[in-house]
Amino acid sequence: PDLAAARARAEDPLLKELEARQETERVALAGEVCPLMPLEYRTQPHAYVSAGRPAGGSRGRVSLVTQCSVDRLPFLKDQLTAWGGIASIAVYIRTESAEQQTDELKQVESFFKAMDALNSVWLDVGLLFGFEEKPWMEFGNTVLYPINTLRNLALAQSMEHEETDYNFLVDADFVPSAGLREAIESNTEVRRLLTGAAALVVPAFEPVNAAAAAATEEEKVLPSTQEALSSLWVRGAAAGFHTSYYPKGHGPTNFVRWFEAKHIYPIAYEQNFEPYVVMRKDLIPLYDERFRGYGMNKISHLLAVHCAGIAFHVLPSQFVISHPHDRSANWQTFYGKDKDPMMAYRLKHLWKQFQSTVKHSSGVPVISNTTKTFFQLFRDFVSSRPVKEAYVEHINVTHITKGSQMSAQVDAHHERGSSEKIKKSLNPDLLQAPNTTGLPKQILHALATQLSEDGELSKNPWLSAIIPQFVSSHVVSSIGL
Repeated sequence: PDLAAARARAEDPLLKELEARQETERVALAGEVCPLMPLEYRTQPHAYVSAGRPAGGSRGRVSLVTQCSVDRLPFLKDQLTAWGGIASIAVYIRTESAEQQTDELKQVESFFKAMDALNSVWLDVGLLFGFEEKPWMEFGNTVLYPINTLRNLALAQSMEHEETDYNFLVDADFVPSAGLREAIESNTEVRRLLTGAAALVVPAFEPVNAAAAAATEEEKVLPSTQEALSSLWVRGAAAGFHTSYYPKGHGPTNFVRWFEAKHIYPIAYEQNFEPYVVMRKDLIPLYDERFRGYGMNKISHLLAVHCAGIAFHVLPSQFVISHPHDRSANWQTFYGKDKDPMMAYRLKHLWKQFQSTVKHSSGVPVISNTTKTFFQLFRDFVSSRPVKEAYVEHINVTHITKGSQMSAQVDAHHERGSSEKIKKSLNPDLLQAPNTTGLPKQILHALATQLSEDGELSKNPWLSAIIPQFVSSHVVSSIGL
């Protein structure tokens, strides 16, 4: 009887409506009282860089771009060993005590020296220092892992790799299949595809823990070829990543089709799709640095990729597979047995806000260190160009908001239709012009705005010649920032 009564209450439409309203109010309150916002982390780009420059030409080459905390360095070692190429890495350093910080820095230095000695990889390692000694920065005692700020740091470093045209965006606990890098760099079909607005999906798999207990010694080793993976797949010892409980994340990859495919095949984007992709550097949008901890951080980025008009295609034969590992502390905070409900409400509020923002193409909030890093990249690029050279830049109708305090202003202006004003203020003839800097288009727009505001145009004749070609002086005033 109690069970029947509970079921009846669960189906009561009035109760459902009341619960939905309460949920909406809690999410809104969480967003107002303690919203997720970018925090100003101390960063050290290029802390450890391999000597010299990578051998070979630039055409078609790929940088692996990833991030991790110090405890995941063993996973990163396996990833880099399998990759065997150029990599840009951002490592998180905890700061609970001076001793801990020193110890983690020593571990990173030791790791870099050991990997660099192999001479099979070329590394560019940056550091980001946390706020463990200041837990109040997160409205509580849980310090959230700044995953998207780390990703932006690694992305910025990769922009200086003149030897590469493309980036492979992947998490550190995934091991590439044998020959993945070579398959990307030498495949003419891949190179032809990536010349345009395309994201090449590298299918992601994982060992199945339920089958691992009874696994043979052979099955305990992560597969490095499609043949070995297929053998595990048919026995249920491997599966598409997280497809058993979150099929939205990688389901659109269509793993059954992948095992049969001989050529690249197109797939449609679906909500909450979060694959690991290879893209042309200048087409990669920034990550929204408000997303910290666990949840929606990569999903939001892939939604931004989709909204930018990028088409998704799947690479056959090659893949990445995840190292088995325990749930992170941040996962426990958001979804574990002792989860903090406020964290879930904060994340829901941010996700709702992000979806509205990205559909208006307003860019994403990032910390000033991120803006400064890309700003310096842009200035380095400008200083390397002859003044007499003609330069035209394709502009994305977006901008980087200067810190989280701008996001509310951006949303308010969008509600008044200011995005249309921004579009009208840009020269339509330049919207189809090629991008020759290798920097993301929204970065260039933001930097042009910053240069204009700082008065740099009048001081540098080369900048004076470049900037007006891809940003109108009316852009800043039209959005009221």
